[in-house]
Amino acid sequence: MFSVNVNAKLGLFTFSLGALSLVAGLRGAYVPFVVALLGLLGLGLTYLWQRRVFHKLDVTRTLSQHTVHWGQTVEYRLEVTNRKFLPVFGLEIKDEIPTGVNFTEDGLVSKVRGLPRANFSDSMTVMWYERRRRAHTFTAAHRGQYEFGPGGLTSRDPFGLFPKETRDVLE
Repeated sequence: MFSVNVNAKLGLFTFSLGALSLVAGLRGAYVPFVVALLGLLGLGLTYLWQRRVFHKLDVTRTLSQHTVHWGQTVEYRLEVTNRKFLPVFGLEIKDEIPTGVNFTEDGLVSKVRGLPRANFSDSMTVMWYERRRRAHTFTAAHRGQYEFGPGGLTSRDPFGLFPKETRDVLE
């Protein structure tokens, strides 16, 4: 329901810019004509940008250890590699983690009451042909097997008009 409302507003905005450019062009008002055409061009490029945002983008999650004793510190590593010319703005990495994992940094994990899982979230911007690495540490709260994932990605264009989401990237 929310995306239909946003798409309707975006369509109305695009139609308004198109009508403004047509009327301004027919009346000989060149400055509004050029401004409206640049706005339409910007919308089009932003839309095409977001269609290719996850193309040639690699995201991996690794742990420093696979077996952990109670209370031991483990490094949770994220690596994002952008192998294309287009930068990725507002990339949010989401991962499901078990509730027995306590990260040392605040604000990374949001716990869901009544569920045995929590949501990990980290965000970054990755420029063209860049590799970004982040490392976060956590401790195991109790003995047992911990299962991570699945995780997903969300990207927002520079104007925030066309968010794109993919799931099951981190398995």
